[in-house]
Amino acid sequence: MRKSISTLLGLTMAMCTAVSGCSSQPAATSTEAPAKTTQAPETTQAPETTAAETEGAGKGTYIPGTYTATAKGFGGDVTVTITVDEESITDVVIEGAQETDGIGSRAVEELGEAIKTAQSFEVDGVAGATVTSKAIQMAAEEALAQARGEEAGVQASVKMVPGTYTAQAQGFAKAELLEVSVTVSEDKIESIEVNPDNGETATVLQSAIDLMIPRMIENQSVTVDSICGATVSSNAIKAAAEAAVTEAMVAAGGAESDVKAFYVQEPVSQAKEELETDVLVIGMGGSGFSAAMSAAQAQYEAAGKDASKVSVLGIDKAGKYGGTSALTSSPMAVNPPSMVAEKGSDFVDTAVFKEDWMNYTEGDAKEELVDVMIGKSGETLDWLMDLGFEFAKPVPGFGTPYEVVCYYGEGFVGSDGQTTSKSVVGGFFDKMMEAYEEIGGKYLLETEGTELILEDGKVVGAKAEGADGTQYTIRAKAVILAGGGFAGNPEMEEKYLTNDYYPLKGTWNLFGCAQNDGKTIEMALEAGAGTYNISVPPMVHIGGIPVLIHDYPVNKIDGQIDMWTHRTATWSLNDLPMVMALSPDTMAVNMEGKRFTDESGLAMMDPWKAGPEFYSIWSDARIKDVQENGFEYASTGLFVNQGGVPVNTPMPEIYEVLDKAAEYGLVYKGDTIEELAEQIGVDKTVLAESVKGYNAYCETGEANGEIEKADRIYSPEGADLGEAHYKKGIGEEGPFYAVKGASWCYSTAGGLDVDAQMRVLKEDGTTPIEGLYAVGTDTIGVLLTEKKEYVKYGGAAQGWAFTSGKEAGAFAAAFAAQPSL
Repeated sequence: MRKSISTLLGLTMAMCTAVSGCSSQPAATSTEAPAKTTQAPETTQAPETTAAETEGAGKGTYIPGTYTATAKGFGGDVTVTITVDEESITDVVIEGAQETDGIGSRAVEELGEAIKTAQSFEVDGVAGATVTSKAIQMAAEEALAQARGEEAGVQASVKMVPGTYTAQAQGFAKAELLEVSVTVSEDKIESIEVNPDNGETATVLQSAIDLMIPRMIENQSVTVDSICGATVSSNAIKAAAEAAVTEAMVAAGGAESDVKAFYVQEPVSQAKEELETDVLVIGMGGSGFSAAMSAAQAQYEAAGKDASKVSVLGIDKAGKYGGTSALTSSPMAVNPPSMVAEKGSDFVDTAVFKEDWMNYTEGDAKEELVDVMIGKSGETLDWLMDLGFEFAKPVPGFGTPYEVVCYYGEGFVGSDGQTTSKSVVGGFFDKMMEAYEEIGGKYLLETEGTELILEDGKVVGAKAEGADGTQYTIRAKAVILAGGGFAGNPEMEEKYLTNDYYPLKGTWNLFGCAQNDGKTIEMALEAGAGTYNISVPPMVHIGGIPVLIHDYPVNKIDGQIDMWTHRTATWSLNDLPMVMALSPDTMAVNMEGKRFTDESGLAMMDPWKAGPEFYSIWSDARIKDVQENGFEYASTGLFVNQGGVPVNTPMPEIYEVLDKAAEYGLVYKGDTIEELAEQIGVDKTVLAESVKGYNAYCETGEANGEIEKADRIYSPEGADLGEAHYKKGIGEEGPFYAVKGASWCYSTAGGLDVDAQMRVLKEDGTTPIEGLYAVGTDTIGVLLTEKKEYVKYGGAAQGWAFTSGKEAGAFAAAFAAQPSL
């Protein structure tokens, strides 16, 4: 039974023969004062409170009532509402719907009771949720100040020892910290610089550097809004800058809390602007950018190449263009004409390919849209290359014979043995933007579409809001929606994903762009649009754990380069729970306690079958074996990791790491299977039967209704890595452990109903909403079925983004040119 897994992907990068210490942090130079190097804390530690201090609230401390304050969290506003009587805090309610589920949400759920118990905002933050915890503490402090009839304590004066101070904080790169240097005078932040030697995604980080840092300096603030599309990198810069400024204030004899003088919010603009354009594109990722470019080209050619006659405006809430398309590796392109001409024949028999596609989707895909994808994607690739993109020739996708995947640059792995850098891909989009502006196209970043404007049932524009608060009314003859799906919106996931075929409801861990929050889909639905296959399982190519821990050193492996990050390979005990969650040689169960897949697919293609989360079950005997002998298989967890752990290497710290992971809600323990079932909230009979069946299968080799495991291991590239040895069973003696795994998704895969011109259809499925188009992941459900996962031919979402965008742009431009408009 051939089964491809990614448990050994990058294994050579993660192998190490002995435990080594982490490298020392680089020293920083100072101008006038000694340089300071510190690390932004992972959790907010509160001082111990004595009984006398607790009693200090006393009578008359508060004005009885309810008080509310808001601060910026990780994903958005966090609001704390505190009710007090004269002597004490009687109730605390925290709201933070946009905080990351399982991380920031834990702080939202847990800190209210902690504040009430401590009778103070000074409580310990939740592990892994530094930003959310801090926001809650700040809002609680302000609410309590209101309750005392005071203003929150922002100092009027600042004193620092002039110089350059360096600090580090955790950014998007999982295996290293982001280093920031802050130069201060006696009372001002003079400059903020990010060390260019970092593991962040360069194009994403640069948007935070270019847009946010100037605002931090202008407002003398370490709490300005993060840049949409670069939230994690933005938060890292702010956290490190705050730590550096704190050092400067402490050096001048102040207290750490004095840094609150730099908790300054940006002013909100009250400006209102009215704009007019022929074609408005909402979303400038791959699909929206292609739509805008295509529309602009159509108008440019129709106007005799007069750029002044081009009237196309693209907007995006993020601080950069390109979206998810600039961060992935490949689009699907069927028989690109230029490459077919060079080869002398087609790469794919399109009739056979289409028949296979329609059979896979069981007739649920819209045939006319599959025809668009198969018939136009090759032309679209040539179009992109004319705009400065570079692609390798088509190759087969994962597990299929069809040569339809065209990787950026030289290919999946270039001549240097590495994948194409995201900086290189970002450069392709920069070239496209130069061409777009040259022919008269315009765009606004950090501008979010909020509402469609309808007149007599026709879409005639949209309202939007800028990051500074500016309110835009944009009149347009045609509007193209390109929001990228709704994977960044837990409420929409709960509402639109069903459990009809798989347990899809719940919040999915997101590896894609968090700004893809379904707003454009909601705007269309409010205008009367219908959906099509909106409950297709989310696109999941990565398994991992819900939240990474950062309590242990990250060790560099000298002489090895990580093919994904292009930086020195690493390994860390922090990844031990991740390796256990994705292990092919134990049993994994879904949130009902049932085994759901061949575990050899957990690391890459199959975790979605369990839904957002699952558990891998371990016996104490199996853990002791790892303690003494190490893992036979150790997944790197692809991108959501700190390098993995070495194979065949004893892990003496395994129990210590499991105890630490339990603090994050990642590991549960029970003396019996039944007790473990209670710990993880599943039916004890169901889990016991699952373990019994799995053990019998591992012992006899006879499936008897069990899901079979692969006999051999294959890499994602198809290389035969040898015979599998992972049918080991769970065992019958406790204690037993459950390690929580997670399905990390790029995007949702269902959305609005459209026709072959990319016009949005009403709920009847036949009537277009005049003036409204939609593209990319907002519409990809038309190619799929809710009964199965996203097609595995390779690059379908990326190919659909570019292809549907190019098609929609041309159709929208033609519609806008009609004399009646």
